[in-house]
Amino acid sequence: MTLPRSFIRSMGRSRRRLLPIVALAAVIFTAAGAGLFNGSSATADTGTINFNSYSLGSIHGQDGWSSLGSTGGGCATYDHAVVQQQFIILGNALRLSNAVTSGCFSDQTFSRSLVDEAGETSAVNNGMSGGTRQNRFESEFTFASVVPSAQQPGLFVSISPDRGDGARMSYLGFEDQADGIHVLFYDYQDHSPFGTILGDAAGCGAEDNFVLTDIATLNRSLAHTIKFDMGFVDGSRNDTVSVYINGNLEITGTSWEDYYRYCEGN
Repeated sequence: MTLPRSFIRSMGRSRRRLLPIVALAAVIFTAAGAGLFNGSSATADTGTINFNSYSLGSIHGQDGWSSLGSTGGGCATYDHAVVQQQFIILGNALRLSNAVTSGCFSDQTFSRSLVDEAGETSAVNNGMSGGTRQNRFESEFTFASVVPSAQQPGLFVSISPDRGDGARMSYLGFEDQADGIHVLFYDYQDHSPFGTILGDAAGCGAEDNFVLTDIATLNRSLAHTIKFDMGFVDGSRNDTVSVYINGNLEITGTSWEDYYRYCEGN
């Protein structure tokens, strides 16, 4: 399945979702229904979060996290909050709900940034990150449904690696369907004729698009661990995005590098 290029601007705006964080430094969390998330890590410098040291309520301003919408200071007031759980994930977790949504990105929930950003040599960080640039980004998190015994119709959460302002470089969606939680992966594929220079229309033609792959269906009564492993190589059509679920490699695809390079021209 493919979606039009306007997808990157409109995806998920009628339903909100979950997210971790075009140099990457963080993870952005936006939400649908309700889900719990616990723990994340990344390389060259490495950090681990389990939320147990966080105060309950809005995560905005805690330990470098940003979630302006959860405070009522964004486009809408989102139900994104640190809560205490007694099932599946024990202790504190980050709960995300799509009961309230908007079309904004900057007020969504972003993880704290890494010290060292990741990306290609010429990637633009727009002042959102820094440190010593790495060519690999890895992020892992554990999630579970707030209602493990039943489907939450309309529950949809997405998570994306991001530099900290909504300029996403990959995407996983989690949709609660009748048979379990479906994991959806989107990459951007530049097909022949290939783009060759920045802003080249050949890289943003009718044959080029975001491609959806349904990579797994998960038992909603269990917690699951998801990992992004992204490798950045200078040049076009050569970044890799590998997604692992519960330790198993489910897919290796492309990043969104060529969308930015040819469609947005940056």
